[in-house]
Amino acid sequence: NTVIIYSPVRVPTPPTVNITNPSANPYGTQNPTQTINATIRNVTTRNNVSFTVNGQSSNNFSFNGTSFTATNVALQQGNNTVVITASNNDGNANDNAVIIYSPVRVPTPPTVNITTPAANPYATQNPTQTIRATITNVTNGNNVSFTVNGQTISNFTLSGTSFTANNVSLQQGNNTVVISASNNDGNANDNTVIRYTPRVNPPVVTITMPNTSPYTTTLQTENIRA
Repeated sequence: NTVIIYSPVRVPTPPTVNITNPSANPYGTQNPTQTINATIRNVTTRNNVSFTVNGQSSNNFSFNGTSFTATNVALQQGNNTVVITASNNDGNANDNAVIIYSPVRVPTPPTVNITTPAANPYATQNPTQTIRATITNVTNGNNVSFTVNGQTISNFTLSGTSFTANNVSLQQGNNTVVISASNNDGNANDNTVIRYTPRVNPPVVTITMPNTSPYTTTLQTENIRA
């Protein structure tokens, strides 16, 4: 008799990793988060799976059978490198993808709102006027223009969103004030009319003759001076 010992050759089964979502590599998106899906074979537990985004390890994923899922993966603006690695006794495998996050840019044109004077038109008896306005989406006074009656005036300040011009000289009658602002997204302006009417002193009448009141006379006529 004889004994035959059969020892079959063991075929190694290293893991395989295939990222299926996103399906393109690189992949462009305008969303700040992304779902990552992958198929991983020859691995039975998530302990043998690692997941990194931009070099940072993340445990926020599920692994069921051969299905890997990571939802709501936060992206930074620009390139994001995703790497999924799996290992078993027969070896290691990984797959990677680059997700390019380009957020939608919302245009922010400037806004201009003259707040002082509050009325339009505005009447005053003062020869000068303070002008105030709120200007948004402009960071530099070089992007603001200020005119009174068509004449450019540079004597103003812009601090944050607050525009102020003090002691603005007015001409008699209507004065048109225009404040304009611009940035890469557009232009805006606001205007107001200030009506300057100089003060007029009321008349003063002083009777000098007769110089007393009441005044008694025996004459039928009398000179009146004032």
